[in-house]
Amino acid sequence: MSFENPDPRSGTAEGAAASPGTPHTGADAAWQPAAGAEQWQASGQRQRLASWPQRVAARLIDGVVLALPTVLVVLLTMFLVSTARWIAGDGFSSGEGASILTGVVLFLVLTVYDTVCVRKWRRTLGKHLLGIEVAPLAGAGWQGPIPVASMLARAALLHLWALLCYSLPFALAVLVAAAAAVFLALWPTWDRPNRQGWHDKLGGTVVVRTS
Repeated sequence: MSFENPDPRSGTAEGAAASPGTPHTGADAAWQPAAGAEQWQASGQRQRLASWPQRVAARLIDGVVLALPTVLVVLLTMFLVSTARWIAGDGFSSGEGASILTGVVLFLVLTVYDTVCVRKWRRTLGKHLLGIEVAPLAGAGWQGPIPVASMLARAALLHLWALLCYSLPFALAVLVAAAAAVFLALWPTWDRPNRQGWHDKLGGTVVVRTS
């Protein structure tokens, strides 16, 4: 899908040839927006796909703002609980269950954060600062409705690494992290024409520029 093409509603031959739901077959192909997106078209403009550096920078910002504090709070809580147990004479076990709890909490926090932000604003804080947002693939460059279930599935797959990496043995955790890097983070660099990671494909979304 190319989001940098002229408006297919403009009456050009290229726009007239396009039909709703028809996949792009080349860089110059044009789409008509899917049904249900008319209310978005009235106030918006066709958007271009976000670049890979923009997406990575947005994720790094979200990680610093949300993921890192979450991990630190969980670890501090586990340490305080273990210290209290040690003072009470129940033994000192600073690492018992901390890793699994960290993974579960981090997965839930990131998934809910991503889902709520995309549902309300179509972007997380990182995406807002980088000038990008999530849009439906079927919108063909215009914003449009995205089912909540799709947003939730997209966010869950995107952050599944957190749950697994903190719960599995080190060797398996490394494999999971490598798989997440390839299929989620790096995949948009060679995916054509939509620049989607597997989480985008699952949710039926793309990431576009807001200006």
